[in-house]
Amino acid sequence: MNNFPGKPNERANGSAAGRPAALRIERRRARQRGAVAVLLAIAMFALIGLLGIVVDLGHVGIRKTELQNAADAAALAGVRQLNGQASGVDAAVAAAIAAAAANASDFGKTAVAIADAQIAFGATPDGPWSASATARANPAGATFVKVDTTGIAQGTRITWFAPLLAAFSPASAPALASTTAAAVAVAGAPLCEGVPIFICAQPGGFKPGQTYFFGESPGYPVGPGNIGYFDPVPPGAPSLIGGANDMRNVICAGKTYCLGTGTYSSLTQNAFGTMARAFNTRFDNYQSLPASLTPAICPPDSNVKEYPYTDLKPASKPEGWMSPAPDRQSEMDPGAVLGVHWSAVLPQGAALTGVGAVPSAKYPATGTPYTQPVGSIYNQQPVAANRIYALAKRRIVTMAIASNCGAISGSGKPVAVSGFGRFFMPVQAVGTGGNKGIYVEYIETVSRQIASAPDIKLYR
Repeated sequence: MNNFPGKPNERANGSAAGRPAALRIERRRARQRGAVAVLLAIAMFALIGLLGIVVDLGHVGIRKTELQNAADAAALAGVRQLNGQASGVDAAVAAAIAAAAANASDFGKTAVAIADAQIAFGATPDGPWSASATARANPAGATFVKVDTTGIAQGTRITWFAPLLAAFSPASAPALASTTAAAVAVAGAPLCEGVPIFICAQPGGFKPGQTYFFGESPGYPVGPGNIGYFDPVPPGAPSLIGGANDMRNVICAGKTYCLGTGTYSSLTQNAFGTMARAFNTRFDNYQSLPASLTPAICPPDSNVKEYPYTDLKPASKPEGWMSPAPDRQSEMDPGAVLGVHWSAVLPQGAALTGVGAVPSAKYPATGTPYTQPVGSIYNQQPVAANRIYALAKRRIVTMAIASNCGAISGSGKPVAVSGFGRFFMPVQAVGTGGNKGIYVEYIETVSRQIASAPDIKLYR
């Protein structure tokens, strides 16, 4: 007897109805599992792509920074060697390669190796650029250096995660296997070492190690007026000097536009006393100059020791630099014994004859005033307050050499500059009395002024 009417039917009907429901659930689960697999595949693809961006591109960014640092250092090192001569181009290439190698990629593991092909030269920061071989043929036009690391070995880097994306796009495999990075740096100087003064070319040329006296008026032992002034700007450019104060300021700073051989315009100037005071800032002497001409504007030399040709205090200063005192420009070639090295001091006594003599103990056997240690009788530092501004070789002045002195009379006349003489000032300029002028020791002649190191900068 069925005490529960309808139950068997309900159970039977429930079993029949439950099976389709279970099947529907299973099918739904299967579909969900398939959807999850698709989503997981998409997520993995996205994750790999993200890793490629974060890790691989991150390392590319690091590599580019490493190459940029190397290119910057190479360009700065190279431009400091340019001197208007072919030898300066060679030195610039060598210095740039060495500076790049001192930097490293791969987190300091691999030196950055550049070659001649990555180095170019130009007259402006925007080019046009020439290879070193071309620059050697026209070194006067090489005032800027460009270093481009494109194509060097360190510019290519094997990727880590990006190649995994090639599984989804085999055609892209070669492009995903590695990445490249490159850097470009341009360095140069808008200003060069120089003063707006020209001197007259000597028939036999200037002799290294010899001392010369340059004055602006007749009556000097070396002849009538062998010094003049000119406006140190390229032809066609606006005038830089409009009067005695401008002339004084440019001489004080010792910087002009970067000039090469060519024709410039003469200026007249009769205030040599003011010019002498501007020259003497190199000796840490700022007397009777405007307060605006500070040591920051007109730095003292790092060694302000004077090397006079006569001295009554041999215990404290070197003597015998030029003895007897010169009464005319010397035309004598210095021999091996007499060779002055940037006006330290000459050997004393019999050594002056060059016969069986031993150089004086006061004469430095090697080096220049800039290689003498602090405390040496050949070295004297500026006063403490000015030492932070001191610059080595400020006493080396660059003056234009005019080949047509006889034809220059007055202002606005053409000054034919055949080169630029670099001279060392052993003593301060004389701005008063009967012998106003400057004593200088000749070092070398260059066809183009040398870039002023403090003004060398990166342009890009």
